[in-house]
Amino acid sequence: MTKIQILLNDAAEVVMPALHDFDVKSFSIKNETLTLFLKERDRAFSVQFIGVEQVVMGGFKEQNIILDLLLLTHTNCSAQELRLSSKRLGLKFHLDSETMHKYKNGDLIYAILYPSVGLDLQVLSKEVHIYQI
Repeated sequence: MTKIQILLNDAAEVVMPALHDFDVKSFSIKNETLTLFLKERDRAFSVQFIGVEQVVMGGFKEQNIILDLLLLTHTNCSAQELRLSSKRLGLKFHLDSETMHKYKNGDLIYAILYPSVGLDLQVLSKEVHIYQI
């Protein structure tokens, strides 16, 4: 596996690597790490969320396609902005003061995988890594 440097655009969307139109083939949770296995023809990626604090997920079926993966960190989205834009972003977590304190200090990343054919995933974790398989 080769670790890929993640690049975000101004909207906090992952633009490198481009993960549009990838099928989510599997996911697993082990030792506070959530791993997604993504495949599209001859390309495959593993997205790992390390130090997972909370997960909200629903609708997983085969042939789910990633539309947008957002990575909100304290450097690209303030805690106040995150709290105020919860409806616009479709946030599903209860963002209590302890969670917001961790987010504001940079200990958490809020990752949102917007649904297309059914997968809806939101993760609060300490790190996000993407590997090409």
